[in-house]
Amino acid sequence: MLDRILCIHMKIKNKQPIKTLSGDLDLKTEDGKGTFTVGMALSNIILSHKQGGAMKLYNLAKSFYNKEEVEIDNTDYVLITDAVEKTEVYGALITGQVMEILLDIKTRSDIKESKPEKTKTKTK
Repeated sequence: MLDRILCIHMKIKNKQPIKTLSGDLDLKTEDGKGTFTVGMALSNIILSHKQGGAMKLYNLAKSFYNKEEVEIDNTDYVLITDAVEKTEVYGALITGQVMEILLDIKTRSDIKESKPEKTKTKTK
């Protein structure tokens, strides 16, 4: 008998701005021309992470940098939150806001049930 596996799918809106403690949108990109966003922060954090496989991290980082919204599953969520919690790229002002967004997304995520593929087992 096969058990159901719960796959949690979450969407992260990458264009959300990172704010100062007072709530201002004063955090700018390195060139000073744009607002610093969640997607920019996540792409930099993920690129600096040492666990999870280089191609996986690279593809996630590209998605967060280039797309308006990224849909992730629960395994990506674990990898991303681990990267954010362990990062030395940014301090608490940025990582704290990113973690708040990730935790909020997790609590509001849609839970979709999926069944694993059937595998044949040998019986004696």
